Amino acid sequence: FEERSALYTCLFSLYMRIKSSKFVISFIENFNFDLLTQIDKMIITKNISIYYDYPIASKMLIDCIAYFKTNNKSLQIATEITLATRETQYGNINNGKDILVKLCDNLFLNNEDLIYINNNSSVIDLLNNTISKNTFLQLNNSYLFCKDGYTHLLICNNLMIYHILNNDQLTANIFANERAGFNTYCFDEYLHLSFLNLLFFYSKLKDSEKISYYRAKLLELKENCQSIELKDYIDSYFTNKEITVKNKWHYMSQFKFRPAFIGHWIINYFDC
Repeated sequence: FEERSALYTCLFSLYMRIKSSKFVISFIENFNFDLLTQIDKMIITKNISIYYDYPIASKMLIDCIAYFKTNNKSLQIATEITLATRETQYGNINNGKDILVKLCDNLFLNNEDLIYINNNSSVIDLLNNTISKNTFLQLNNSYLFCKDGYTHLLICNNLMIYHILNNDQLTANIFANERAGFNTYCFDEYLHLSFLNLLFFYSKLKDSEKISYYRAKLLELKENCQSIELKDYIDSYFTNKEITVKNKWHYMSQFKFRPAFIGHWIINYFDC
């Protein structure tokens, strides 16, 4: 039973990487969670929270934190990092920052935890327009530490944004061209993040060919993605139409770029 449960946990994680959101949500809705151990249920709940709106996702994560608090301190930290991400994405930047600051005093932190915390703190700097040398150092450390294709590309996005905001287009171009893992994953939010940031970059360069290409990629994703909220978010990027406060991307829609949070994905690393 435990071995089968562990394999299902691996399968969920694999599908989250290589399948569309529509496929994964359908799989979730039709899956028998009685096939899982309690800890695997909570691990999967933590992972799939990224598919849900903030009110539902935050409750899922808080329930997971309460469980892991008495069962696994490492998984508790991983889940709190994800909760900080969702708080910040929703616009509760101070809440997200407070969670990360508090985590820095946790005696159970490992090197990966610190790297993810530093990256995510730097993302808050990018959103607050309070970038500094420390912002770069934290992002660069994350870039050097994280070598898997998925996470590495997310950090490249962050460094590209940092250099654009710092008016260093030449260095930004280095990270714009580092596309490891770009055509490997089908998760809608992952794809839109890269498309949108590259459109932001090439708009700064006034490169009409690349602008047209990534605009088309975003519009294609809008037509095919599962999430109505993501559709509205992409649409608002082109029309400047304000999306509803209830939309989970309402806060993020205020920016023409989209920095990437990273965190523990229990089988690998997965936080958009």
